[in-house]
Amino acid sequence: MSLRFILGRAGTGKTSTCLAEITGWLQRDPVDGPPLILLVPEQASFQMEKALLTHHRREGLMRAQVMSFRRLGWLVFQEAGGTNRQYLDELGKTMLLRSLLLQQEKSLQIFHHLVREPGFVAKLAGTFKEFKSYNVTPSHLREQYNRLKAGGRGDLVLARKLHDLVLLYEAFEASLAVNHTDPDDYLNLLSERIPLAPSLKEARIWVDTFNGFTPQEMKVLGSLMGYCRQVNITLCLDPQDIDGDAAEMDLFHPTLITYRKLVELAEQLEVTMEAPKILVPGERAQRFTNPALGFLEKHYQEPKASYPCAPADLRLVSAATRRVEVEGVAREIQRLAREKGYRYRDMAVILRDMSLYGELVATVFQEYEIPFFMDMKRPVTHHPLVELLISALETVNTYWSYEPLFRYLKTDLVPMERHEVDELENYVLQYGIRGSRWLQEEAWHFGFADTGAGQQARERINRWREKGTAALKKFYRQLAGRGTWPVQVLTAGLYDLLRDLRVPQTLDRWCREAENRGEPEKALEHKQVWDQVMDLFDQMVTALGREEMSLPEYAKILEAGLQNMKLGLIPPALDQVLVGSTDRSRQPELKAAFILGLNEGVFPARIKEDEIFSDGEREELARNRLELAPTSKLALFHEQFLAYIAFTRPSAYLWLSYPKADETGKELMPSPLVQQVKNMFPQLALEYLSGEPGQDDWPVLDYLVNGKKAVSYLAERFRSVTRGEEISPFWFTVYNHLLQYPELRARMQLMVAALFYRNASEPLEQPVAASFFQRELASSVSRLETFAACPFRYFLQYGLKLKVREQYRVDALVVGNFYHQALQVLVHKIKERGRAWGDLSDEELAELTREICQNLLPEMEHGVFLSSSTYRHRMKLVEQHLLTAVTMLTRHARLRTFEPVAVELPFGEEGGPALEIPLAEGVTIKLQGRIDRVDAARIQDRYYLRVIDYKSSSRQLDLSRCYYGLSLQLPVYLDVALSNYQYFMDAPPSGGGMFYFPVQSPVLRLDHPPSREEAEQELRKALKMQGWILKDKELAKSMGAGQDLINIRLTTQGEFYKGSKVLDEEQLAVLRDFTRKKIKDLAREIYQGKTAIAPYRLKNETPCGHCDYKPCCQFDSLVDGNDYRLLPPLAGDMPLQLMTMEVKGGEQHE
Repeated sequence: MSLRFILGRAGTGKTSTCLAEITGWLQRDPVDGPPLILLVPEQASFQMEKALLTHHRREGLMRAQVMSFRRLGWLVFQEAGGTNRQYLDELGKTMLLRSLLLQQEKSLQIFHHLVREPGFVAKLAGTFKEFKSYNVTPSHLREQYNRLKAGGRGDLVLARKLHDLVLLYEAFEASLAVNHTDPDDYLNLLSERIPLAPSLKEARIWVDTFNGFTPQEMKVLGSLMGYCRQVNITLCLDPQDIDGDAAEMDLFHPTLITYRKLVELAEQLEVTMEAPKILVPGERAQRFTNPALGFLEKHYQEPKASYPCAPADLRLVSAATRRVEVEGVAREIQRLAREKGYRYRDMAVILRDMSLYGELVATVFQEYEIPFFMDMKRPVTHHPLVELLISALETVNTYWSYEPLFRYLKTDLVPMERHEVDELENYVLQYGIRGSRWLQEEAWHFGFADTGAGQQARERINRWREKGTAALKKFYRQLAGRGTWPVQVLTAGLYDLLRDLRVPQTLDRWCREAENRGEPEKALEHKQVWDQVMDLFDQMVTALGREEMSLPEYAKILEAGLQNMKLGLIPPALDQVLVGSTDRSRQPELKAAFILGLNEGVFPARIKEDEIFSDGEREELARNRLELAPTSKLALFHEQFLAYIAFTRPSAYLWLSYPKADETGKELMPSPLVQQVKNMFPQLALEYLSGEPGQDDWPVLDYLVNGKKAVSYLAERFRSVTRGEEISPFWFTVYNHLLQYPELRARMQLMVAALFYRNASEPLEQPVAASFFQRELASSVSRLETFAACPFRYFLQYGLKLKVREQYRVDALVVGNFYHQALQVLVHKIKERGRAWGDLSDEELAELTREICQNLLPEMEHGVFLSSSTYRHRMKLVEQHLLTAVTMLTRHARLRTFEPVAVELPFGEEGGPALEIPLAEGVTIKLQGRIDRVDAARIQDRYYLRVIDYKSSSRQLDLSRCYYGLSLQLPVYLDVALSNYQYFMDAPPSGGGMFYFPVQSPVLRLDHPPSREEAEQELRKALKMQGWILKDKELAKSMGAGQDLINIRLTTQGEFYKGSKVLDEEQLAVLRDFTRKKIKDLAREIYQGKTAIAPYRLKNETPCGHCDYKPCCQFDSLVDGNDYRLLPPLAGDMPLQLMTMEVKGGEQHE
């Protein structure tokens, strides 16, 4: 029984010594003899096995094994026996803690508000793991709590934390004591069982690549020292320090403390101490073939050390962004492989923060065709199987709500094709299918026509509904009727769901497909996820099997377990670039290392205090003999050690780089490590990467690492040609060279097409355009306004008939339809009573309006207003808005001049009023639509008609928009009414006016509480009708001019104010004629096939803000060739003047 240390700084050959000594013993007797064990951290086991095989260079390793502490425990327990109780792994522990937190929530003093916070269970599990690592028991915590309480400090945050932790830790230990063993007790049990394993009696152990040991690991090492033949432990420190006192900030201070603890442990156990193996530079072959890297290691802590010349193969690089930084690394890796013959396995990318670079490195390396392995634990919350489990439980717990159910159906693990899910989803959204409708036995029938096609659609939807939900309904019905179930029953039901869906077979197929695509990591991922989910089910049954809980509680615990699942993949190939973090990955032998992200706060990392115990609390506990993990201050010192280890990994080549800005353009400062390297190597030039190759020929070649990247950079150069710039003839040589490769030809063609691409829609050929419309072009005013706003949108919406997905919801269209129907019914009911609107009292009208709302609202859109509490509340608001509108319309009616003669008047339909306009091509445009309301009046023996259009918001009629064809609705409605006056009266009328009426309840903004009269006056101002009237003072008075009922006022002399929106007879005739001309012009362009992507811009207004067709047109004003059609603002009388010119000019032309 002996202990020997192997001591040396980085690169002095500690690992090589271990491998050489193991190989020496193997050469003496490769088969027989006691075990030779290389004990390393879990994450380093694969690389060390590979290193041992490489070093031994023989066919097998019968005696030698590379092990982690966990693997050593498995070996010992196989031989000496372990425990009869089942082990609860990290996932099982997480779920047990989640259950305990829910049980103890009301008893907690400080953590009660964190119980349901995402991530808190994982933090608590980490704290309990720390307790076990440092041999802290619940009684130790209780002692500290009692000490604080006895000292009158029971209200301290620390005391309340200890109170909560004692409760939870005791409950946790009590739960485990029944049937289970905590995996964090694994090492304690291992230390007890080692003396009972005969095979270890003569074993020789080498412990390598550890930076330090927890108290539990020290206990295991003590058992090995006291039982095995020899234990060799490597430590990275300067041998000169072992007999001295290193300062706390010294680089090797933590490992020196570890060394002294091990020596003290050996002395306590009376283990023989062999002379340490001291490795110093010059004694044997060193790691560093590059003198500069040897200098860096030797003088790392010496601020005044200066390398005498420019270092070779040491590069310090500043990049514009992280993307540019990673692409520079990719090019350099390709160059080293090409020019220096480095294998990919000889190179590694070392990161401090994988979250900043992981996905970016993966993306860039794939583009550059660099094989790599990402050495990191990966969450699996993105995997379809995890989503299937979470969404299935959420569907059942939320009574078959839409969102989780369709997440479940879209996992591709349900036996449905994607197009089937999409059509089913469209149907469900359109008709608002929720809850019990999914469970009903009878077939769905909403919205299907009584035609052959309608019946086929009905059968299809119902078939897909059953296909997608049969297994889930079976699971749901098995659990119906009880509030709680044993966990083992719920878990068995969930497993049956996966079996009914044939999930194992689907995942097996995905594995094979991934392997066939050359994606071994993806294949391993599918397999591991299934294995981990099965293990998770086992752990739930093990930890909570007989405990009864509701399905929502079960879902929370299961989700906590799923969120903590991580994938740990092994490298699927040998020749790969290793991408890893400084604190996890172990790279035994590297020629080249690329250290990225040397930014302030990134490397060295900015250490955050633990969320359970602050640094101050840890220090107080330590002063009172309760040792926990180091504080963040000591962790910051450890960052310097991690940097030292990273910088000294490679033997020949070192790349150090940092970005100057992040993806948003925010400036990033370099790390202090950058200045440290600059000071050490004053002749080291700082390189800068901008991301784009220059014009020079030879440096550009480094960017052209493969065909795909060459085409990408070539496109950038050729784009400058399209801007009229000159480029080097070199690029044309590259172009001609790439054309020789058939696999790149298609990509080159796409590149050229993209260079000359213009986001434009070619006009339809006239026969094609004509085929859309036949000889009669039926259209509506809103369609023509759409064409005037953007011809391409018109083509998509009315030519191709592309539709936005219909959804079962209360939107502006549903509310607007209700207002129109309600006001129509109101007018009819008033007429049925044989009374004039103005004769009814406010109370009668309010009662009538409420009655209409009660009858109409529940029937709107298949009862959408009753489908949720939110919509039921909105129904009350809609009713209030209608009451307000009726109140204002009553004020108009009591003027007793204009009376409604038609409501919701259809035109363009058989038997009704019409507006037909012939085109030159022999085609007739037939306008169709519906006028909300037509009023008639007789004033001084003259007849007048006015039209009113209801709007759910305030709107004004701007004649400049009429001129551009953007607002034709009111002029057309007035023209239709006047042209078809015989439907309303016997004598020809004049056009009295055209108005928008807002149906809403505006918020009155006053600086004081108003009186009843003042409130009504402000309401009239907010809800007055907006529009234009005939220039007639008596007519204006009859409409309430000056009473805030319309937007027209008269002076005290009874004259119109300057700028009033009034038209004389001639101007009104011009407006009518121009409107018809504009309709004819727009219709002619439609018939000729115009489909230009040409949205207008009038001042700051464009039609693109709320356009549903933006994904189709891809219009972007920031891209060349995407220009708005600018419409100059027209002020004052300019619109009417231009209309007059066009109308008169047209007459002269004719």
